[in-house]
Amino acid sequence: SVRTCPHMHPLRAELNQSHETNCDECHKEQDYGHQVYRCDPCDFDVCSRCIQLTSFIDEPAYEGTTSWKNFLVNEPIVDSQGLLAGPWGDALRAAVLYEVRQPSWPQEERFLEDRNGPAGQVIAFLEAKGFGMFEATAEHMEDVLRENPHMLRG
Repeated sequence: SVRTCPHMHPLRAELNQSHETNCDECHKEQDYGHQVYRCDPCDFDVCSRCIQLTSFIDEPAYEGTTSWKNFLVNEPIVDSQGLLAGPWGDALRAAVLYEVRQPSWPQEERFLEDRNGPAGQVIAFLEAKGFGMFEATAEHMEDVLRENPHMLRG
């Protein structure tokens, strides 16, 4: 499948023409003249290593076949307890649950080095979608879920 930016534009392979390009997934500086995968309208770049790795948001959502990325399109909803609700809350809950159930997740290549872990990838996607004003709410929810594992069910 074709990799896309957070706004679902297809990424285009090209040679890096800048001395100031960083991968938006691993945050490493990209060498001039090396291949990058780019979305010009969003100024979003992915290096040749990260393009081969999936993100947690590429995982199937709701035990179906459609990825979280396809559900995480609208502005997040915040419930009466100050936590994310709807698809954003469900994705963050699924990411924290993955981290709890897969204690070896930090060794998975898609989370190595400067790439975020599952919950961090959901939060980074939230910001990349233009919903950065909800980042503190998402980080608070991640902490609440870790402190209250019973909230991970359902």
